[in-house]
Amino acid sequence: MCQSCSNVIQDRKVIDHIVPLRLCQGGQALDSDNLWTLCYRCHYRKTLLEQIIAKQPNGDNKLRHLDRQWWTKVLREKKE
Repeated sequence: MCQSCSNVIQDRKVIDHIVPLRLCQGGQALDSDNLWTLCYRCHYRKTLLEQIIAKQPNGDNKLRHLDRQWWTKVLREKKE
């Protein structure tokens, strides 16, 4: 099940890093609190949003502080 949109995933599931892997520090990369299962569609949209945020001033710092709850809210809003 996609942890963002709650759709049942039949194929193309992705284990995603909430804080992008390139920004993870220490053991955060494999910390289960930083990982979630997304459908391909939600992962694609999240990746596009990450790229937009990263281009903003102080974007990498913003991405380090966005949590699962924020991403879920934003991805659900974008879907509707």
